[in-house]
Amino acid sequence: MKLSSITRCALAYWMIVTMLSAADMPPAPSAFLLDDTHLFTEEQQAKLKAALSDVSQKTGVKIYVAAFTFVREGLITDTVSTLTAQWLHGEPGIIMAYNRGNDQCAIGCSTEFWNRYPTTEVMTLISIAGSQLSLSTVLPNERLLQVTQDTSGSLLQMEQNRLLRAQVFSSQDKQFALGFGAILVTLSGLVWAVRSRMKRHQKVRDVSYLFPEEIEVAHRLGATFGGGVMAQASPNSPRP
Repeated sequence: MKLSSITRCALAYWMIVTMLSAADMPPAPSAFLLDDTHLFTEEQQAKLKAALSDVSQKTGVKIYVAAFTFVREGLITDTVSTLTAQWLHGEPGIIMAYNRGNDQCAIGCSTEFWNRYPTTEVMTLISIAGSQLSLSTVLPNERLLQVTQDTSGSLLQMEQNRLLRAQVFSSQDKQFALGFGAILVTLSGLVWAVRSRMKRHQKVRDVSYLFPEEIEVAHRLGATFGGGVMAQASPNSPRP
């Protein structure tokens, strides 16, 4: 099937835009907030930056919030995927983005974030945040502020749970090591006792008892092989 010149031009334009969109993405903001569309007031920006920096220091997880005037991909979810790869660089983190062009919000997280926490906890966090971001009855800046606050609180709890699990596992490992060590000591003692007993029995078996072939002993009362004392009498005993 032959394509018209208009169709070919449209496809070429789409390919160029797709290739350039990833390259045109801005670098990760140092304060975790990118507001190209002036969505937030200065006070809100300061509040967001402080909250995002605090949760990053306490959890080791980065949360970025980005607001764009226009997204070339058309879908904000594609932008979130691109930013996740470029801004997080294999680190655990979350990306929340807003596109003023179609009033859409999206949230995504890196693979390392999924690996850091239980799947159920991550799915719950993403599901709740996604539902809040989709509320069209709330202004986008208020939506992002509320979601950032709630997500930060949930993330702090998730990190606390992760540390508690690590402590429990570490304690169990120590208990296992102590128990295994006690078993080894007990087994070593048993082996030593058995070997000592075997050595004592071996010494007993190795003892030789030598008896002379003939012993010259005087006859006692006519007994051929009697020996030793022939007779004994006390002074007061009657003679036989």
